[in-house]
Amino acid sequence: MQQFKNTGDPRAVHKLAVLLDRVADVYYGLPLSYMNEVSPVTRAEWEALQRPVRDGAAFGPSSVNKPAWNRRSPVTSRGWIQQANECAFVEPFARVRHHPAFKAVSQKKYGDPEALDRKVMTRLMREVAMLYESFAIVPSTRTGSRRTS
Repeated sequence: MQQFKNTGDPRAVHKLAVLLDRVADVYYGLPLSYMNEVSPVTRAEWEALQRPVRDGAAFGPSSVNKPAWNRRSPVTSRGWIQQANECAFVEPFARVRHHPAFKAVSQKKYGDPEALDRKVMTRLMREVAMLYESFAIVPSTRTGSRRTS
């Protein structure tokens, strides 16, 4: 990502397109986890959840500032990879999705220059959005919100 931001090199876009294609396949199938332990929440329960959640967390407890649900690390480093890290692919995708090199990867692999964009949007970005919509937005003490008594 940094290479593309610094140079605009189409080879960096190609690499990101290949990576996003693979992540769109893998991320969707990762188990939902809480505090990096695999959750008993089924795919059907996850899909059926009413969103956005207005109060608390969708399933189980959550810390106030960092909901502890994620998909990226279901069995290691308990608790340090939080919901905030789930957006790691959003900015790279937004920066390269309309680039000709991204569309060329899509055309070569799927025979359609827009197919990869649709795949990433409907698989990866949808999952990330669903995760964020599964937790109520709470004020953070880090942003200067203060409790008055």
